[in-house]
Amino acid sequence: MSNGQLGNLDELSKPAAVLIEKIEAILNSVQPEAEIRTWYRRGEQRWVEEQMERLQNINDITDKALPLLNEDVNPDAIAADWLVYFFEKSQMESDSELQTLWSRILAGEANAPGTYLKTTLNFISELDETDIELFTQLCDFAWKIGDEDTTPLVFDEKLEIYNRNEINRETLTHLDNIGLVQFQDSPAFRLNFASKSVVAEYYGNRLHVKMFKATNNELEIGIVRFTSIGQALASVCGGRPVNSFYEYVREQWRQYLF
Repeated sequence: MSNGQLGNLDELSKPAAVLIEKIEAILNSVQPEAEIRTWYRRGEQRWVEEQMERLQNINDITDKALPLLNEDVNPDAIAADWLVYFFEKSQMESDSELQTLWSRILAGEANAPGTYLKTTLNFISELDETDIELFTQLCDFAWKIGDEDTTPLVFDEKLEIYNRNEINRETLTHLDNIGLVQFQDSPAFRLNFASKSVVAEYYGNRLHVKMFKATNNELEIGIVRFTSIGQALASVCGGRPVNSFYEYVREQWRQYLF
């Protein structure tokens, strides 16, 4: 896509083409092309330029979402009012990295309709670039533990392994204040497991954690956890492994590693 025009549908997969057609129909119903031409003829050049910039942002976000669609995706299942709301919240975003975040949300909703609530979209649209960048740095420390949602593991915010990545008391307090995490000194958060063993994974590296009891086990996960909105954002903001963090967590959990 380019210059505010949606691309050649013949060159796209069927799911991608269906999504494009749906977006085209919604955009035309919200801001018909004829209306833009009328404003242009009236000499409202600045208004027309703003509309074209917004369309370009929408095109860029959609372009980035297309490669993320599952092969069996059914874009028709996305609620039309959700798409309208999505683009209302994302159309002003011209930063490439933040467009990527919005594109992941669009693809995620297409792949599994109902994943992202409108309240989540509204919340994310109010975050500034610094907030998202800081939250992404926290996601660098997130593990997938068993069937639980992705979990950040911060055992001591004063340690250098966190501080060199800008994770400290001040930044965690800020993320808590804006509603992305819960941060508390004590007691530490814990996950409960019915089974005696669980697999914890960190960017492809696994730990097989074995509990002491046959059932009703608890695993300490530190002093931070994502809120529900933080969890939704964590699923799309990305992250990258921190050097030596896998080894650090393994040491923290050594009592469980037989």
